Amino acid sequence: MYARAPALDRHRALIDLRAAQGTAGYLHFGPGLGGRFWLEDDRGVRYADLHKETAAAFDVMVSAKRTYYVRSDDQEAETGAGLRRVEVSALPWHVRAIAARGALDTTFRNDLYRVPYGRGFYDGFVATSGDTPVEEGTPFAGSAIASGGGGGSGGDTPYVTTQSLREPLRHHRLSLSYGLTTTPAGDAGASSGAEVRYAYRFAPTFSLGLAGQFGYGANGASAQALWRTAILATIVLELPFSKRVSMIFDNALGWQLLSGTVKINDTTLTGSEPRGLRYELALGVIVNIAGPFGAFARGGLSLDCVFPQGVRQSVTPGGFFNLGVQFQL
Repeated sequence: MYARAPALDRHRALIDLRAAQGTAGYLHFGPGLGGRFWLEDDRGVRYADLHKETAAAFDVMVSAKRTYYVRSDDQEAETGAGLRRVEVSALPWHVRAIAARGALDTTFRNDLYRVPYGRGFYDGFVATSGDTPVEEGTPFAGSAIASGGGGGSGGDTPYVTTQSLREPLRHHRLSLSYGLTTTPAGDAGASSGAEVRYAYRFAPTFSLGLAGQFGYGANGASAQALWRTAILATIVLELPFSKRVSMIFDNALGWQLLSGTVKINDTTLTGSEPRGLRYELALGVIVNIAGPFGAFARGGLSLDCVFPQGVRQSVTPGGFFNLGVQFQL
């Protein structure tokens, strides 16, 4: 046996099964089915040869658009086109109508696949090759049904699968972005700065988290300037458009500290005012660039509230915009 893992990442999958949905079919060779088999498609192309250990179970990926013929030394079965996943043992088997190619071909096939393939063969191979073994996990499965009789199927036996092809959910999200928001109070001008967020995904579409914001804005004409610091609780809904692009809808509410010089209700205030609130209502888009790394843009409406002592409260509606990067862990 000869095998070589990808040079840059020896643990990287050779194919993304999620991306293959809709175009790929699977021939399931389950336990109880053993021996030598080969596959040919409807063009007569010999697709695969295998020698299966009776206790082993695996799937062979094929094109869902083609018909395939599974053949043994004396029997054959036809899969039909368009099926999502087929239980090979449930196919209608019958005696082969085409004779073997001859002694030379038989000798070649027998010698090439002398040892049946199964978990024991795999463990022995990686033990001598030095490769990192892959532990057996819950097998994936599709959703199609195949039935038939003969070939040991015992009549029309439906085959229905239950698992999915979904990847494990990445629960933790960290993001860093540039933020621009309208003046939080008085006439201090637009505030620009940075935002750091952490969110925990309880479900593929729902997250809760915290956001930390820091920004500064100044208006030379009115001699007003403000530093702002905010800590907000966030609720985020994420609706996927495709594998890479999702729309986000989020609410954020929390405490805000303002420092500087600002005029509120005809009174000029200087210093720090910790009695403040900020609320954000946002829409945005997340684009998955590669692996856990993505970029996003979000914007919407904001509401800044300040409650200084001795001065009537200030409530300032406005808007904001964020552009940043995100990591999923």
